[in-house]
Amino acid sequence: EVIKKAPALCSKEASAEELRQLFDKDTIFSLPRQQKRLINCLLRAKKPLAVADIIKELGQCDPRGHISRLRQKGYLIGDIWDKSETGERYKRYFIRKEVQDGQ
Repeated sequence: EVIKKAPALCSKEASAEELRQLFDKDTIFSLPRQQKRLINCLLRAKKPLAVADIIKELGQCDPRGHISRLRQKGYLIGDIWDKSETGERYKRYFIRKEVQDGQ
């Protein structure tokens, strides 16, 4: 019996130009590797990701710590509350795309 790997949640790496346009800063290139991978994963995800999704995709033990440090550095990482089928609440994370000029 062949076990198939689940499809990747984060389809491809963001290009350097995409990162510059989104964040308008070159500091993305000085981030630790795990934080870069997290930014790329959130950018490429088709929907906001739960901590369990990020752990499964990237193998990071505590992505919330990376998210917190990225927010402190000014990266726009948003979150929304969600409920599981059993009614337990948890957060899903995503890259916020801010509206410019009051639009």
